Amino acid sequence: VRGHCLVALQPPRAAEVTRHMGLASLSATLRRIPPDAAARILSFVPTSRCADILQRLSPEEQAAVLKHLSNANRVQSLLTHAPYTAGGIMTPEVLSVREGTTVAEALKRVGEFKDRRQTSVYVTTPDGRLLGWCQFHALAAAEPAQPVTEVMRPDPPTAGPEKDQEELFHILAKDEAQSIAVLSSDGGLMGVVTEDALLG
Repeated sequence: VRGHCLVALQPPRAAEVTRHMGLASLSATLRRIPPDAAARILSFVPTSRCADILQRLSPEEQAAVLKHLSNANRVQSLLTHAPYTAGGIMTPEVLSVREGTTVAEALKRVGEFKDRRQTSVYVTTPDGRLLGWCQFHALAAAEPAQPVTEVMRPDPPTAGPEKDQEELFHILAKDEAQSIAVLSSDGGLMGVVTEDALLG
């Protein structure tokens, strides 16, 4: 019955409904509807939660849904990591700007970014390596024409993709931060673990 109800809704509304469902209940519901219909709903669900949902399906069921999913590559990259590690929890869509960006341009990026769980802007090199981070209040207090590199702090909390949840909690508590940048072995910014994602 739940499956038919979800399919009857417009995908954005159905995705909103899934926010109030547990992962076990949701994955069981998605098994009862066609893979393309499941993919239409999941395309409006944050990438990290989408991966959490698909983790509970069999490899065959995952493949059937991923075939129809617009952000399949991003979701698959999360599925390669263990569920309770930084790589498995992270959101690949990061609020970030390149070095050389002005404060005004960074604030515009903040306004356009959809994930309200992210409260810091990360600054990267052109090849994606992390340089630092800016919290919103620091950007708001800076001169609009200032380069964001003059406002950023060079020491954001970071973790490798293999770090487990317990270690991530310790990093957040130690730095009194609301997010952790997930870095590859060469310092590339892979994603971000938000406090909400870790607690959820």
